[in-house]
Amino acid sequence: MPDASSVSFGGIGKDMLGPLGNMSATNLGTILLVLLVSLLVIGLIAWLFYIWYKKRLYNEKVWILGNVGNTPQIKRIDRARFVKIGNAGDRLFHFAKMKRYVVPPTLQSGNHLWIFWEREDGELINVAYEDVDFKQRSMGIKFVDADMRMQRLGIEKNLEHRLQKKSMWEQYGALIVNIIFLVLVTVCLVVLFMRLEGVSAALTEAVTIAGEVLKEAHGVNPARPDSLVPVGLGGLFFTKWLKRRKKN
Repeated sequence: MPDASSVSFGGIGKDMLGPLGNMSATNLGTILLVLLVSLLVIGLIAWLFYIWYKKRLYNEKVWILGNVGNTPQIKRIDRARFVKIGNAGDRLFHFAKMKRYVVPPTLQSGNHLWIFWEREDGELINVAYEDVDFKQRSMGIKFVDADMRMQRLGIEKNLEHRLQKKSMWEQYGALIVNIIFLVLVTVCLVVLFMRLEGVSAALTEAVTIAGEVLKEAHGVNPARPDSLVPVGLGGLFFTKWLKRRKKN
């Protein structure tokens, strides 16, 4: 039976493959998986860069309006860019999705926004928003009518009185919440001041005991280590506190 090292595939033996011949199937699969993931990551990065580049290149937004069922609507939204032609400053307007060149528009409707109207024959006409005030003013229409405005205010008041009655919570809710808040704050302050009296008395007692402890600590003989040195200031303070508690 032939040895595994001498088996050849298509005339290529294991010795001719070099380092690849000694590689196991697991290592080879790992390498292929790493290569596949690397290609996917590189492809994703390239695709994102392509989208970013297209948006930077076609930086003009376009709304294309038209009749849909005899109703003016937005038929499609596209992006476009100005393309320079020749050296004389001539330009064309190129759409990204429609792949179409038109004459550069002149009526701008916003920041990098252009609106076109698509006619029945497919021709694109650059349009802009209509000035309704100017149109009605030229027709002699008065914008403000005092009698009509007063009548409208009266109708609004009647409707509010009949149909929009406010509940008690809607009318006095804010006042009730403010009163409850003031009562809670007052109670908390009273409790705090009552507690502060006891705390101040305890602090006064602690300061007095600390003064006595310091006086006795200054009177300890350093030549006698068996005096009060092992107990320390904490022990003296605790002893004084216990004495005062027993007296009380």
